[in-house]
Amino acid sequence: MIGVARLSLAIGNAIDALACQAEVIVDLDWIILEDTIVRPDIVVVCGPPPERYLEKSPSIVVEVLSESTRQNDLNYKRQPYRREGVAAFLIVDPEARSIQVDRRQPDGNDTTEISASEIAMRLCEDCEIQFDTRRIFPR
Repeated sequence: MIGVARLSLAIGNAIDALACQAEVIVDLDWIILEDTIVRPDIVVVCGPPPERYLEKSPSIVVEVLSESTRQNDLNYKRQPYRREGVAAFLIVDPEARSIQVDRRQPDGNDTTEISASEIAMRLCEDCEIQFDTRRIFPR
């Protein structure tokens, strides 16, 4: 899938450069409730990675849109991510060559921005990463 490998590498390199206590994980089930299980394209978790599946909110969730997942990623999944307090939700649109970033603010509201060239975000409690988004999409 276009974007997943490059984006997970970009986020992982930014985490490693600052020695953050976080892990990038691709295609891992997140059990939100007994009857609500999602599988984001990428998650970033604070601390050690889970062995089999997530049971707590990740710091960052990334969904890469495709024709078959677009509606589910934009509509259904957004609500539980907000409800569970995900700090940042990145929506990668390979067609538009864009990354939308929904961020949770301290007051509980969200802000949305479309990244032009760089994303900076806080992970966990002690780390703020940034990476160049222009390298995510092949030329």
